Amino acid sequence: MHDPLQPTDIGAINDDAPASPNSSDDELIQAATCRKMAGNISSMTEWRWRRAGLLPEPVQIRSRNYYRKGEFMRALRNLGTSATE
Repeated sequence: MHDPLQPTDIGAINDDAPASPNSSDDELIQAATCRKMAGNISSMTEWRWRRAGLLPEPVQIRSRNYYRKGEFMRALRNLGTSATE
């Protein structure tokens, strides 16, 4: 049993997790980067597109928005916006 007062071997934790076959799709990218990829849109346009269901809901971490790369790229393709990877 692991003693909670002893440091945990981080490598052992990561080795137990199954590797995702689409790990690049699960990569989180900042909302600002996504706005640039979508043609340098404003944060208000991003919000409107999200509200209209054109963009997926972001993941919030410490009050900042991040998108899963795969979901965001699919949404851009559906919008017909050219995006660079």
